[in-house]
Amino acid sequence: MNRVLYIPKEIIDAAVASTPIQGKHLVASFTQFAEKHGLPEGVMRILEDHEVDNHVFEVHTHEADLWLCLEGRVTFICGGELVNPQVKRSDDVIDEREQRSENVAGKTEERILTEGDWLWIPPGVPHRHRAGGTARLVIVKIPVSN
Repeated sequence: MNRVLYIPKEIIDAAVASTPIQGKHLVASFTQFAEKHGLPEGVMRILEDHEVDNHVFEVHTHEADLWLCLEGRVTFICGGELVNPQVKRSDDVIDEREQRSENVAGKTEERILTEGDWLWIPPGVPHRHRAGGTARLVIVKIPVSN
């Protein structure tokens, strides 16, 4: 993509107006908008958590996550070290740049995000999130060089 992409507020409002679906997933209407307008895959998406608990911990080795809570309340647990990390994603794809685990060992911190809050998670930091109700978040992936 070699042009500027303007995303009007109406696009975001329409994405968060959809009926929540159980689980953790990308909001399809925003993903379709992003793809239609040439936004590179995975750079920025809207994620919905609806009654999500016990999601696995993730570590991204080559990118940071910048989260913006659009609505709802979501709890992030960050830090520690992955216990028995795996590089196979839930869709059975092997990805050496992302590790996952059910557990972490060591010190963690909990951050609760509500509408308008931002959270920066640097590469290499284990994290997971959960929401008892519905939370919608913008996730921006920021590549870093090692």
